[in-house]
Amino acid sequence: MQEVAGHASPVERALAGWLVERPAPFRRLPVGLLSREQKATEVQRVQAVKAMAAAYEAELVLGLADDSPDDLDPTPGARRGSWAPGARRRCGVGPCPVQCSRGRPARCTRLRDRAPASNVGAVALVYRAELSPSKLELVSGWVATRPWGRDAGSDLQRVAAYRFDDPDGEVGIEAHLVRTADGRLLHVPLTYRGAPAPGQEAHLVGTLEHSVLGRRWVYDACGDPVAVTAYLQAVVTGGTGAEEQVVTGDGSTPRATDAAVVGSGAPGVDVGPLDGLSVGDSDAATTVRTGPLTLVVHRVLEPTAAPGGPVLTGTWAGQSSPVVLAGVRSLS
Repeated sequence: MQEVAGHASPVERALAGWLVERPAPFRRLPVGLLSREQKATEVQRVQAVKAMAAAYEAELVLGLADDSPDDLDPTPGARRGSWAPGARRRCGVGPCPVQCSRGRPARCTRLRDRAPASNVGAVALVYRAELSPSKLELVSGWVATRPWGRDAGSDLQRVAAYRFDDPDGEVGIEAHLVRTADGRLLHVPLTYRGAPAPGQEAHLVGTLEHSVLGRRWVYDACGDPVAVTAYLQAVVTGGTGAEEQVVTGDGSTPRATDAAVVGSGAPGVDVGPLDGLSVGDSDAATTVRTGPLTLVVHRVLEPTAAPGGPVLTGTWAGQSSPVVLAGVRSLS
């Protein structure tokens, strides 16, 4: 029986070791015997299992990083086990130390190369900061100007949020789920930039002052190529949202996300470079066309909507059944 590390009791360690050696079997039903409704139910169940597995894998990756020693010559001032800038880490899968840059968490390239199309292991840095105006205040004013947000009012209630990671570390990608006074559930993906983005003036939501990062330019993610790429990649490759790390004075600590998202596709698909963006709003969704692909971001969410084609679904507190957040269509 495998030994379990940590401060657990002997009984807990024994139980965990027993479970590790006896993984639960995956239930697979004969598809040919299922009705259309049963197939749709099974699709939702599998997507929920994928979301939970992705979150568990990300937690294991972070745990491996915490269990792995730093190099013998860490950067002065970087504490042991930290994600401090300059600290070298080993991924726990093989001898491939990676370097943290711009204060971003180091991620093992071996893990990334094993599943290049997945966002599992991606980490978004979050700062404890004062924002003026708040994100909800900024969103409230902008939503009312959109066709899908008419009559939303200014009294929006935050429900949950999820993030994607920009591999270049320049753009923050965060999607907000907010509820209106009349009960509608709205989906508002945003991007945060440290400077104005040329050519995206029409998609500017506003600016806010961040007590750590300074002024941030906030854009509708549907008009930001970095975010559109992240959505397309997540949907068609079965990617997930980013894990969150809260930056502290001497490193960072993990923070649980309050919404789990997962794409229904499979690894191995390359969306390729974007061929411009054509963005259009309707009463319920935003459509983004780029080359042969069309991304449809659902704005007014319907928890009972059945998935069709490659989709991104999400779950959060009080919503255990996956909700369709976005989908991808191809012209080819």
